[in-house]
Amino acid sequence: MIVQCDREAQPDLILIEGQSSLRNPSGPCGSELLLSADAKGVVLQHAPLRAFFADLEELGCRLPAVPDEIRLIQMYGAKVLAVTLSDEGGDEEALRTYQRSLQREVPVPVIRPLREGVAALVPVVREFLAS
Repeated sequence: MIVQCDREAQPDLILIEGQSSLRNPSGPCGSELLLSADAKGVVLQHAPLRAFFADLEELGCRLPAVPDEIRLIQMYGAKVLAVTLSDEGGDEEALRTYQRSLQREVPVPVIRPLREGVAALVPVVREFLAS
């Protein structure tokens, strides 16, 4: 579908929804999308209050740190444009605290789309497309 979209519509931007982390041990993960779609930009989604991959808690499969995921995505040749945070399982204060802390660690915007909307992503994507 990505190739067909590119050939027929020749868009400036194709949004592809990933389904899993690059390191999810339960299989197929984002690396297939990054490589097969030749993705150049990524908005990384993260569940800050989850410690383990879904349904892999008993196996101890911990979620990697966001800065490490950003470095891994860069190794695949893509640029992380922003990090979006899931509000899953947390109270407002814990999520705000995590967001502020992560924003100090990473060089891209950290956004909570369910609370803040996605307007902050627009200039980031526009700048990326212009580069």
